[in-house]
Amino acid sequence: MSERDLIDVVEAAYDLRADEASWLAQINAAAARAYRAPLGAFTYAYALAGDRVVPGATAIDAEVDAASLLQEMHASAPPEAVHHFYRHGPLCGVFADTVSLAGVRPELFAPAVDRWRAVYGVGDLFTLNLRGRARRVHVTIPHATPRERTDPVTLRRWSRITAHLAAGLRLRELADELPEAPAPEAILGPDGADHHAEGAAREASARDSLRREVRRRERARGSLSVRDPDRAVAIWRGMVDGRWSLVDRWESDGRRYVLALRNEPTAPDPRALTAREKQVASLLARGASTKHVAYELGLAPGTVGDCVKGLARKLGVRSRAQLVAQLRAFAPEASKK
Repeated sequence: MSERDLIDVVEAAYDLRADEASWLAQINAAAARAYRAPLGAFTYAYALAGDRVVPGATAIDAEVDAASLLQEMHASAPPEAVHHFYRHGPLCGVFADTVSLAGVRPELFAPAVDRWRAVYGVGDLFTLNLRGRARRVHVTIPHATPRERTDPVTLRRWSRITAHLAAGLRLRELADELPEAPAPEAILGPDGADHHAEGAAREASARDSLRREVRRRERARGSLSVRDPDRAVAIWRGMVDGRWSLVDRWESDGRRYVLALRNEPTAPDPRALTAREKQVASLLARGASTKHVAYELGLAPGTVGDCVKGLARKLGVRSRAQLVAQLRAFAPEASKK
């Protein structure tokens, strides 16, 4: 990993000016550099129709035939394996401890992996599973051999990166749904100075949070991105107060402003969940840990823990495994159709 590589991935996530193909290409190139991908990387958009995967735009800069490799997986792996691989995350893979985050049983992929090794020289995949409101994107890094273990630093690093990429994907969906660019609820300077606020952003606590996060974001993009890139990503959280994503806007005179755009994850509401509980439920259903949920939403871990307890109580479950299973059952795409 060279200077700024990690922050480059985060920066690419929030480039709303790029069209979809360019956006995917930027993410793919930045992720390959930051990961030092041995065989390159490939990134593709897709939709889910039951257990069927409908491919969309693709960015490929890999030393393998990515399209054929994916076709091989779909043809050789049983539907249960494909179901897990595409629906859970935020990180997923075939082997190593990323599997526990995806809920995939490695033996289900054995026939496909045998073919991968023989035909494509690929023994494993490390995948960032990005889920927007309706769109899905996989950033996939192939490995020549199965990985017995992925170190905790790598897992934490890329789990955080997926939070930003997923936030960027949701923002792009929102922009596509509106006739013009989404209106910001707050506009700030790079120093955190207030220029405009409306709605919830006018509250004193919200304004404090936005100012603080803008300054943290600027610090992450500065010299810290070179001295300690993991720390830089850690302090640039995925959202502010579970409500806003921060995006740059450049004026014609060269001045830069930071826009706070509403960008909450969504979730089904089986038992009259609060807005905060729905945000947390959305990420838990995708296999995210409590720490990841706190990072992605920009919340304190204790706040997320309280939400998890509230969800368990409302859904009448006693364990986290039961809670996640229940939440997935409520999500239309979480069960086979």
